[in-house]
Amino acid sequence: MTLPTWILRVKQVRRDLLLALVVSALVSGALLRLHGHDSAMEADNQALGESLAAGLAGLAVEPLTNRDRIALGVLANRLVALDQISGITIYTVDDEMMAISGDSQRGYPVTQAITQDNSVVGYVRIMLISNPTSDDAGYTGLGLAITLLLPLLVVSLWQLPWQRLRLPAAPVDAPNAVPEAPPPPPVAHGLLALNLFNQLTLKPEIREQELAHAQAIAESVADLYAANVSLLPGTGLLLNFDGSADPERPFQVLCAAFLLARLLADADSHGQYRLGLHTVTLPANNQAPTDLAEIQDAALLSAVARPKTLAVSDALFASIEQRDRVMAEPMRNPLLNQLESTEPKAWLVAGLDDLYQQQLDGQVRELGYSSAPATPSESTF
Repeated sequence: MTLPTWILRVKQVRRDLLLALVVSALVSGALLRLHGHDSAMEADNQALGESLAAGLAGLAVEPLTNRDRIALGVLANRLVALDQISGITIYTVDDEMMAISGDSQRGYPVTQAITQDNSVVGYVRIMLISNPTSDDAGYTGLGLAITLLLPLLVVSLWQLPWQRLRLPAAPVDAPNAVPEAPPPPPVAHGLLALNLFNQLTLKPEIREQELAHAQAIAESVADLYAANVSLLPGTGLLLNFDGSADPERPFQVLCAAFLLARLLADADSHGQYRLGLHTVTLPANNQAPTDLAEIQDAALLSAVARPKTLAVSDALFASIEQRDRVMAEPMRNPLLNQLESTEPKAWLVAGLDDLYQQQLDGQVRELGYSSAPATPSESTF
């Protein structure tokens, strides 16, 4: 028996409709599963932020009560290096900012009180890069809407005449499109050139030992002050300090230079070292390429530095707040006219005031670098 054509067409439409509904149900189930997975990730991010904030609050108790901005800045710089964190701020119970590192405006804030003897003495605020409450809210709501409306939409479309479905659809922009986040603003990076001043008088094998020894010491300082160490051909080493919007960061870079100088001077070696400090403005996570004029200027400053001083560019020195903490005098040398990236002006910095000098002495004792090249001799900073 042959069925009429219209009956076959009805059966075909029902089969297609059933298939569409099955696909709709599968998509809805997948979206629900994805939504549950995102919720678990949000909870993990929140727990991670609270754990990191609690740990930082515990470490910050002693330096905060002692108002040790250097130690607080070091703690913040170490933690902000984690991929999940965009910025860290530490401040007193009176809202006085003691340390800031990274971008304190981007991300989801997690705040933890710093307590001592059951009393709140300050707070730490960590900015998580992933925002568990707002960044994914639009996406989660869209997923739930699709989950609820997709089956009804499939049925409604199937009941429309085919002629309507064949009408050309005008291109429609994606609703609620999230614009790309703007790149982070550029920040100042500290550049420290370590000049092996007497390298031409050393035998090649002794020179290599000196550079390896100096690099090991420099890396211990870099770990403490968030920097990277690389070879600087023709000069010695370069320390590129991570960029930060913290107004204390230039002073921290200066303290790092004095710490490195002290450790090198205390170690037995053949090397005589001079240090030059400069700055360069780059995006926060970028490293300065070696052909930058700022790096060449840092090397030039290290070449004209005097024994037991740091040669600091005027660009970096001017960015140091409370310069009364620094013992410095203007530098006079005709070679300063060869500086390309800054004004032909520099400062000879001979030391820090007593309070910060004591903190620096503690860091020297903490690191206490003991290994040295094979053949000892008197060292000179």
